[in-house]
Amino acid sequence: DILSTALDKDQKWVDGLWMKASGKFQLALALDSEKKEAQVLRYLVEAEQLARDCLRIERGNPLCQLFLGSAIAHRGAVEGIFSALDKAYSVERLWLNVSRSKYNYRFTNHITMQGAVRYALGIFYRLVPDSHLIEFLYKVQGDMHKSVRLHRDSLSIDGKLPCSRLMLGVALICAGEEEEDPLMLKEGVKYLGLVGSSKRVYSLNSERCIKDSERIAAKTEDACAYSTAGQQEQE
Repeated sequence: DILSTALDKDQKWVDGLWMKASGKFQLALALDSEKKEAQVLRYLVEAEQLARDCLRIERGNPLCQLFLGSAIAHRGAVEGIFSALDKAYSVERLWLNVSRSKYNYRFTNHITMQGAVRYALGIFYRLVPDSHLIEFLYKVQGDMHKSVRLHRDSLSIDGKLPCSRLMLGVALICAGEEEEDPLMLKEGVKYLGLVGSSKRVYSLNSERCIKDSERIAAKTEDACAYSTAGQQEQE
């Protein structure tokens, strides 16, 4: 393709490296990780290597950090809970660095780097267990309130995207169940119901989020462990 040809001519083209890493990551997201696990992992390993190459050339580049963290996190989700926890500290550091950057980048008319990283961190703090033992062993800790806040921030930055509404709904349901708060539960179910009416922007993941919102609305006990890589194992 044109991007690969350009990178062959200039292997230190930072924008080309993160764009190719993003492309590999999106290809991995588009596949069913249970049916095509080997292919998904191959794309993710390629995305990770491209993002690492990018950071070797321009240390601290937030776009390279975003896609490195995304590739590592999704790989951990596919491989299982212990792999995910082993990688969690590195992923959190990368994404927090991006969220603190003064720089923003608009990927499309509706998706920005700062909106995307808050979306990713919101999922992160929901899926990581809120446990002192986990914090001691892996140096990370889940936080449902932080998850809800980050998803609200992501929606305020990027607008009413299907996956953004889904993930806020899921976080609210999970927080509501944790605190036995019926208002939070009600708001979470409301957001799930809004997913199908979201703007149908082009995204390899949007249709999956619309479909999954209906499944979770019918079975809200799946909310806390939900991810687009499949249900995560949680105690």
